Amino acid sequence: MFTQTTHRFLIGAVVGLTLGCSSTKPEAESRPPVTPAGAATTQAPKPTEAATAAAISTIVDNFRRVHFEFDSATLSPATREVLLANTELMRAHPDVTVEIQGHCDDRGTTEYNLSLGERRAKAIRDYMAKAGVEQARLAIISFGKERPIARGTDETAWSKNRRAEFRVLVDRTAVATIRGSTDE
Repeated sequence: MFTQTTHRFLIGAVVGLTLGCSSTKPEAESRPPVTPAGAATTQAPKPTEAATAAAISTIVDNFRRVHFEFDSATLSPATREVLLANTELMRAHPDVTVEIQGHCDDRGTTEYNLSLGERRAKAIRDYMAKAGVEQARLAIISFGKERPIARGTDETAWSKNRRAEFRVLVDRTAVATIRGSTDE
């Protein structure tokens, strides 16, 4: 059995833990800890939810999709310009991870187009990694011809479907799909 003193202590501890874990902390507790001069820090502070939300918003508003020539994973000069701008955004927001999605037009087999979409996504990942984005922040996936954005059996529709799009990931969970266009 608990004594009255033990019981009061346990209630006080539970209340203290509950208050200590509440989502509203005094301003002094929300400041980052001060590191003494010359002391080494072992871990960078995690970005706040507001900073992450702002970074996601910036990426979504400014990233642009890219397009490819028929049966090609080669990055054109125009594509490289767009990817360089996307890379700069990634470098400015190191807390954001992006999934690169490779897409194809509807010509060819499902298997071939899945492979081509993967080559397109890898070409973009490799270019952005060489330009300064950590490869671990660049996930890839191929949808082949399974997710067209334009219906039709002419070059206008096919050229719109030969593309790479991007999705913002937070903790490997998609939080926003980027629908930007190159307007080419």
